[in-house]
Amino acid sequence: MGNVISNVSHSQYDLGGGARGGIDPSVGDWKLPAGNYVSTGMGMTIVHPRPEIETNTWARYRHEHTGVPYTIPVAVQGGAYPFHYELITFPSGMTIGEDLVASGDALTRPVDYGIINWASPTAGSHTVKVRVTDQLNSIKEVEWTLTVGTAGWIFVNPLAADDTGTGAIDDPFKTVGRIHSDSASSTEFAGYRVYLRGGTIPLDGMATNGGNFRLDPNTNPLVWLGYPSETVVVEEYEGWMVIGTGTDDVYLGGFTFQYAAAYSPGGGTAPIYMINSIGGYDRMQVHGLTFKEFKGSPFNAGAGNTAAMYFNSNPRNYISITGCEATGTVGIFVDCYQWNYSVIDGFNVHDAAIITTDGSAHTAFFIKDNPDFVTLRNIEMWDNNTWNSSIGGVGYMCQNGGTNTEVSYCTVLNPITSGRNGAVYLFNNNIDGGLVENLWLYRNSLNQRLVWEGSAMTNFADGEEIHTKNILQTQSIAVADAKVTDIDNIDSGTYLDASMKLTGASKVSYLGTHGAEVAG
Repeated sequence: MGNVISNVSHSQYDLGGGARGGIDPSVGDWKLPAGNYVSTGMGMTIVHPRPEIETNTWARYRHEHTGVPYTIPVAVQGGAYPFHYELITFPSGMTIGEDLVASGDALTRPVDYGIINWASPTAGSHTVKVRVTDQLNSIKEVEWTLTVGTAGWIFVNPLAADDTGTGAIDDPFKTVGRIHSDSASSTEFAGYRVYLRGGTIPLDGMATNGGNFRLDPNTNPLVWLGYPSETVVVEEYEGWMVIGTGTDDVYLGGFTFQYAAAYSPGGGTAPIYMINSIGGYDRMQVHGLTFKEFKGSPFNAGAGNTAAMYFNSNPRNYISITGCEATGTVGIFVDCYQWNYSVIDGFNVHDAAIITTDGSAHTAFFIKDNPDFVTLRNIEMWDNNTWNSSIGGVGYMCQNGGTNTEVSYCTVLNPITSGRNGAVYLFNNNIDGGLVENLWLYRNSLNQRLVWEGSAMTNFADGEEIHTKNILQTQSIAVADAKVTDIDNIDSGTYLDASMKLTGASKVSYLGTHGAEVAG
């Protein structure tokens, strides 16, 4: 069955743990047997919500409009996955997706896993308290006050006659221009939260700002939501959303982001984005967005860093990107510098032409430059995608240091076998001599390369990189260096079917213990 890299004794790493015994997923027992999960030693951090450090009145999780379904994620970095979520204090009718659910022989993520839902919020103040428990019985809790009412909410409906209404749910504006003025002195809707109704809504009218839609806590709303159960398309054709320094507590969720067919910024010579973060800030949440027709090439050919969501070289804390997807002609999705206590969890790339000629971002999901406590989990890139020859799937680049970063439970099919391409790309050329340690690659299902680049070992200050319990179909996962440790990986053979799931004898031997599929 190909090469099975032998186990290496590393007592400081908990690759299973606890007296678990067998489970029956059908009765909702979420604890896994010993050996069916991995702990890196990083404790859990609840990235969202963060009420103990957030004081801004507009924060999305603290507010809902009366009668409009309330939906927010509880985002977790680190910990021993999978988690058990439960509501401890909550108003009547509120629910949370507590556990993975049985699907055949495996456990899969239901659409509401880790998501709080309240179908019909009633006016008033409500206490919400959530508890999260991991496989090691570690517990984190978070509590906040949810205010339900009509104050501070604005509605945009592209079917409205014009912008002369009040912006109320029954008297909406037609365009975002009424809310988001070119004028930096317009503060009428600062601190508001915006619901976008069904239809296509252009981001336009920002000529003074070069076409860019600038989010600013002093002048514009920072919370933009698609109305539940309606198909909302936000279309960029002049510029992109720009998030500047000090713009804390941005929340974007529940709509499709796409470029207009004629979109070509800079005549194809400038980097392009959908969301461009140009400064340091805290607590940005992106949930339930669909990215579509983000044309990575030819528009950004050789133009430098580009991505649907680009975070430049400024420190940012508590960033979460959860429950998103991408389809159509697309390029780089996330290219980020200096994330701390942040997570990407649940991003499905399907039916996509993954095209780019950007030499600065080497993978579709790229964590760069001094990450610390960052998790990439449950990224799927396998379903009817095509690739060009210049991009890998998931990776990190520790050129100026990097610590406590993990890539886990990802399923990546990248068919290209040359250059920097691969299911996972790793670059550890620590040119500034900063600390690089505690990097983890575990429980991933990959095809067909792991690409290593950079003079990593000369500059690997302390610690090591651990690869454990991955499945790498076709090629070898081994890296010939003393500071990259391979523990119990499965490689150099055929183990996965066309859907990147374990098949045949491999399923019998490895389901739940190796690769991205969770099972008891």
